[in-house]
Amino acid sequence: MQFRYGTEEKSDTPFLMRIELSGEFEIDENQFDKKYINDWAMKNAPAILFPFLREQAYALSIRCGFPPFIIPLIQLPSIQKPSSS
Repeated sequence: MQFRYGTEEKSDTPFLMRIELSGEFEIDENQFDKKYINDWAMKNAPAILFPFLREQAYALSIRCGFPPFIIPLIQLPSIQKPSSS
């Protein structure tokens, strides 16, 4: 997951922030079919990681002496395992 704020050119933004965040997940293949893993990773993993990315952006701006930078909440799509019915 990547997030970027500001521009490299001169602008009215006080800083340029780029955060890269990765996560490692374990899936129980007995409970979750392998064919759904890629869809899950592309849709649900960002939803799990996003709060951590928001916190890092906030904490970094505070530690650098800037006003708190709060990334707005966004709704991310999700995928659920189909029901067996």
